[in-house]
Amino acid sequence: MKELQRVGLEIIKAQPAMAPLFNLINNVLLTAEGTGDLKACRVAVKERARDFTRGPEKGWEAMADFAGDLAREGSTILVHSYSATLYRILLALQDRGRRFSVICTESRPLLEGVTLARRLAEKGIHVRLVVDAAAFQLLQQVDLVFVGADTISPGGVINKIGTRGLAMAAQCQDVPFYVLAGTEKCLPMDAPVELEKEMRPAGEVLEGDEPLEVLNFYFDRTPLDLVSGVVTEIGVMEPRGLQEYFGDLKIHRALTDWQGMCR
Repeated sequence: MKELQRVGLEIIKAQPAMAPLFNLINNVLLTAEGTGDLKACRVAVKERARDFTRGPEKGWEAMADFAGDLAREGSTILVHSYSATLYRILLALQDRGRRFSVICTESRPLLEGVTLARRLAEKGIHVRLVVDAAAFQLLQQVDLVFVGADTISPGGVINKIGTRGLAMAAQCQDVPFYVLAGTEKCLPMDAPVELEKEMRPAGEVLEGDEPLEVLNFYFDRTPLDLVSGVVTEIGVMEPRGLQEYFGDLKIHRALTDWQGMCR
């Protein structure tokens, strides 16, 4: 158990903002502690790891059921950045005969939204691509907004930079704003990362050696009160329900101070 805890903490420290890794280690430790001997522990740990890799595949269909209840026939859906979950769910809705159109933001600086737009268009979905700043003036043409997430915690949703501004604008114009993410993305406490200090290469924004400072942020945190709900494999959870869900999560004692350990 000491060795499992040591390895597990090293994995979490490597990417403290990635909720699925925390949940994998937490589930492994809780499972291992309930076994009677080393052989049973090995079997249980391997099975948990397999469940981790199979989890998203099993959850997408259920999430598509819930998302389908939100996206009415003929809806226009605005999406921001690239999300494997979002991509799979939109394809599932199409496979079920649901008609809808999509507006994709470019999602600078790496243009993940362009990738999503191309992939959706290749599948026959009607897609319009807009620069990030144009998303706000198109909200009047939109029925709802779908985004993915890297992490969901009591402090909010960590996702591609621009998500928070889009959520604020959507709330001002009464456009429903939903996050599509499995429960493996949920953390019972805030990830120990300071997003305002998470700078990426300046060359992605400005080429050449210029006498100025480039602030190249990748992620932001959207407060839960700006979110209409989170579509998961177990249902659509509103902010209040999410807080209750966080409170019910069982955390292994070795990880209760993981915030401090990661700093």
